[in-house]
Amino acid sequence: MDINIQSIDKLADLAKLNFETEAQKNAIAKDLQQILTFIEQINRIDTHHIEPLVHLTQQSVWHNDQPETSTPVGEVLKNAPQHNESFVWVPKVIQK
Repeated sequence: MDINIQSIDKLADLAKLNFETEAQKNAIAKDLQQILTFIEQINRIDTHHIEPLVHLTQQSVWHNDQPETSTPVGEVLKNAPQHNESFVWVPKVIQK
């Protein structure tokens, strides 16, 4: 597949991009052509004999949950600088 300026214009319109110069369009066209060439090379690799992987290591990263006792509320609160009977007070971190 060849990338031309018309393809770049259409992609730019769909992606709401503005190119200020033709040089920018040409650079993007060159990059996209290299990407497509690489993808074509990858598609030529015979992978029919390779089973799909669920995980790269073929080991599950999930483990069975085991119930454990948690730290008592009183222990947690005694280390908190500000708290009430049940909760730790923390400073607001979200700003407008």
